[in-house]
Amino acid sequence: MATIKKKAKMPTSRKMAGSGISPAKTGEAAARQCLRVLLRRPRLAVLATQGDGEPYASLVAVVAAADGTRLWFASRRGTRKFANLLAGCRVALLFDNRRNRADDFVRAVTAMAAGKVSELAGAARIKAVALLMQQHPALREFLADAQTALLEVQVERWRVIRNFEEAVDVATKNT
Repeated sequence: MATIKKKAKMPTSRKMAGSGISPAKTGEAAARQCLRVLLRRPRLAVLATQGDGEPYASLVAVVAAADGTRLWFASRRGTRKFANLLAGCRVALLFDNRRNRADDFVRAVTAMAAGKVSELAGAARIKAVALLMQQHPALREFLADAQTALLEVQVERWRVIRNFEEAVDVATKNT
């Protein structure tokens, strides 16, 4: 179910930077279109975890399923990030198209995925490695290392924010 929190007044003549849609379009269909655009190319995302009662954020290379229901990333075992992932299975990942310019406040699109993470093994791990290497070939050595864990997030919902204040929740089939 999509809910629109608040819509900012925005000009409708220009497309939002990198979003592929006009700011005049609203609602769940527009949010889903934003997600498709944000997730179709190699991406970095900010991973949010919690450990020892403190929030923790880290940058991760991510590959997304075409329907946005699953995300894959890697983490080295023995890191604070991995310890936090083991301690709690709930995570959030933030994707965006910002360019670090003043107009990002009104033109950037962000999408937060919330869901449950689990470590992959066997054939599922091999598939995730192949997907990550295809999108992020520079990670080949890192992904081949035995100390690297491959992780999958089952996305339960997305929150897409456009026009600075318009928030739309998009449920997935994992809900």
